[in-house]
Amino acid sequence: EKTLYYISDCAWARYADNPLAGYEAIVSTTSEAMNANLRSPRVPEALLRLGLANVNVGNLVDAGGYIVALLRRYPDYPGVAQGFTALGKAQLKRGLNERAEQSFSIVLDKYPESSYLQEASVGLAEAFSNQKKFQNAQLILDFISKRWPRYYIEDPTFLFLQGANDEALDKPVAALTLYWLYFNLLPGQKGNDELLFKMGEDRKS
Repeated sequence: EKTLYYISDCAWARYADNPLAGYEAIVSTTSEAMNANLRSPRVPEALLRLGLANVNVGNLVDAGGYIVALLRRYPDYPGVAQGFTALGKAQLKRGLNERAEQSFSIVLDKYPESSYLQEASVGLAEAFSNQKKFQNAQLILDFISKRWPRYYIEDPTFLFLQGANDEALDKPVAALTLYWLYFNLLPGQKGNDELLFKMGEDRKS
């Protein structure tokens, strides 16, 4: 069993930068290790790895199956939050906003102390915004701003998400403040000319 997991670990590490090329090797070695002893303490790790391997190649149906199985069988395993966060981000990229909302919500509801809470919160706000659930998005955006008040420095594009949501809620002054903050953080950023034009038009209106 240990040897089989070592082989799985090696495949996972070897193809870390090329998950598509390593997909078959990762899935086959991890499945073999897991099925060697379904009572092994490493089974949840194997389920997570299988889920992430499928996320990495865009196979979201199988990925969801493994990650949901992980939640149901090992709800206390810390990797559950990682799995649903990765799945939610992949769903967002595909435009599957309702499913992404469900994935991120599981992290917020069940794993509020997870190290993936920040990523899941930002993803949930984006999923709400994409579905035009602007009031719901505002609740999450307020939570992020209070919990991680300087998050926008790490990811300045977060200010656009906040600003767009404020505009949708008819709060142009609040949105303008956020756009100015972005401009002052990254004055030489490409696209700032268009941003200045937009802010000027917003002021006129």
